[in-house]
Amino acid sequence: MNLSDALLMTSQHASADGTTPHILLDFFVRASGLQWDTAGEILHERRIVPAGFSTEDIQLVRQAHRFLEGFNEGRVAYAIAVAAQEISAMQGDWALFESPQLAVLLPGLHMPRMLLRDVYAANLVRDRMGLTLDIHAFPSGLPLVRHPL
Repeated sequence: MNLSDALLMTSQHASADGTTPHILLDFFVRASGLQWDTAGEILHERRIVPAGFSTEDIQLVRQAHRFLEGFNEGRVAYAIAVAAQEISAMQGDWALFESPQLAVLLPGLHMPRMLLRDVYAANLVRDRMGLTLDIHAFPSGLPLVRHPL
């Protein structure tokens, strides 16, 4: 999509209730294909967001974007495993990850040696504790750890 269309769509998205500047930055980067810092500057200059983004803000939005992309891939893997009857469908927002994929999804995660597995099922949980990822063994579904996000 061209830059004008991306700006128009982002402006329209900005008028939606609950749309934060961080969501708008992610949306605009995906729509325009621009670099994160350039996109942030344009959004601020065009007054689509009320204030500029710090380097830290941009880094956090990029990390959240990478997490959601990775988690969406895991959701697909989980749906395939359920369809193949490798695992029963469970209540929640579930995804399936091989060990290296989980390491990319959660950089810096150090799983205790006793809990290491080749494949993990993970449930994205939003509750009073905030946003967490409950990590379970696959295919047993036994809970292993809860990781705050």
